[in-house]
Amino acid sequence: MYLWVLVGLVCLARVLMYLGDGMPLQAVFRELYGDFLLSFFVLMFPVLYQLVFGHLPLEGLRRKRFANLYLHKLDLPPFIGSTTSPATSPTSRIEEPSATQFQVAELGKKEGGKTEAAEDVLVSLGRSSKELADGIYGRSGVYLLVGVMVAFSGLAFFYSQTTGTFNTSDLTASLVSLAPKFGILFFIEFVAFFFLKQYRTAMDEFRYYEAIKRHREETLVLIKIGNEQTKPVDVFELVKLGQFFSSAGRLQKEETTELLETRKLEKNETAVLEKVIDAIAQARK
Repeated sequence: MYLWVLVGLVCLARVLMYLGDGMPLQAVFRELYGDFLLSFFVLMFPVLYQLVFGHLPLEGLRRKRFANLYLHKLDLPPFIGSTTSPATSPTSRIEEPSATQFQVAELGKKEGGKTEAAEDVLVSLGRSSKELADGIYGRSGVYLLVGVMVAFSGLAFFYSQTTGTFNTSDLTASLVSLAPKFGILFFIEFVAFFFLKQYRTAMDEFRYYEAIKRHREETLVLIKIGNEQTKPVDVFELVKLGQFFSSAGRLQKEETTELLETRKLEKNETAVLEKVIDAIAQARK
């Protein structure tokens, strides 16, 4: 992170030189607005990258190299029991690049019985579900951060463009002069609304995969309790009851879920926005 801060300061080199010469800050901002914007993006890039992937960009390159060396040392194929690279896993650690592929690959080397092997598979599946849920949660945080930043930037733009231009003596002329600025403000806020809407959708997906993770953990607990009580677990009975399937299941008549109710709210919000746009169009006619 210190490296990215240093690069951001390098992007502000001309700004620091102008300020050192005694130039006012407002004049420097108007003259070198692009340098401020570039420095801001350089500083925000690693933050957003870490929220999405769980690590910084340079750390991701180091993890990828370590994972390749570790796989070569174990003499394993690169993707066993997983469809994603261990280097791109949101919560993978350097000490354990991919828990799923290594644990499944080691099942045949264990000295325990079949029950221990099944427990290891459930542990690895639960861990992979946790990695997927954490990755979705990180992406939802990015949507929230970008949406809030875009919303406040739109308000800041509108305030900077309308300061000192509002004339109370002629409201009609003032509103006509502000109409283009209102259009830009609405566009920016619609973009912010899109990101905030994606945040809510991502949180719904996170809750879904989090429920799958908990379902697998509960299945593992049932198996462990059965083993501790020296009572054999009837696997076929669990299959009949649907305990071995990570699906949401079918809904009965008049049943609903939080996800379906959220989708209905999204449709209602879209309808309200369409009515607002139609009202503005009718008023302009």
